Amino acid sequence: MGILIALTIMILWLGHLVYILTGVSVVWDNPRMHLNTLSDLADAYIESELFADANRVYLKILEAEPEFAWIRDEVYPAFRRKYGF
Repeated sequence: MGILIALTIMILWLGHLVYILTGVSVVWDNPRMHLNTLSDLADAYIESELFADANRVYLKILEAEPEFAWIRDEVYPAFRRKYGF
């Protein structure tokens, strides 16, 4: 597993752990933070040459937030052009 994938998963789990221990949600109360973390996961998949996994993550982001303009208009179209999805 690539280092970026491991770090992204660790960030998600640390946010969950803070919630369990304190009752304060540091990740899930901010939907944009969650979507940006998923974008980081897609980047990690790309770096690890797991392009189909990155594509699935981008589709999940757009399913959750179709109006996320940065992903919808810039990031995902560039990914599709470059990797043929």
